[in-house]
Amino acid sequence: MLRFITPFVLSVLLCGCFTMAKAQSAVSACRETGIFAVCYGESDVNECSKNRSLDRGALKPSVIMYMSGKGYGCLAVGRDKDGKPVFGVCAGETNREIANQRAMQICKDNGGTYPYIAESWTDF
Repeated sequence: MLRFITPFVLSVLLCGCFTMAKAQSAVSACRETGIFAVCYGESDVNECSKNRSLDRGALKPSVIMYMSGKGYGCLAVGRDKDGKPVFGVCAGETNREIANQRAMQICKDNGGTYPYIAESWTDF
């Protein structure tokens, strides 16, 4: 009986550790429409985020952020001088406030004015 339990327990522990280490997230956005989507906790977050963007009406979504680690994430949206959407994304932070601040700053650095937090998530 002990011979069966030890390999079984080890395999459960190893599978649990592998699953927990697989945190990842992606953001897709369409610059033409301003539609975006965040995906995390899925097997293929890049495809998931693109498909969600398309489902919401995006014309040509592209992945603007992929993160293979754990942490807090945030998406900020602003507008450029021509009124087109500008995005700022931060992921993998240990603190939600830091993720928010960095996403806002990235949006501003990319030319976005009046940015706001459009989406935030936690992937641990």
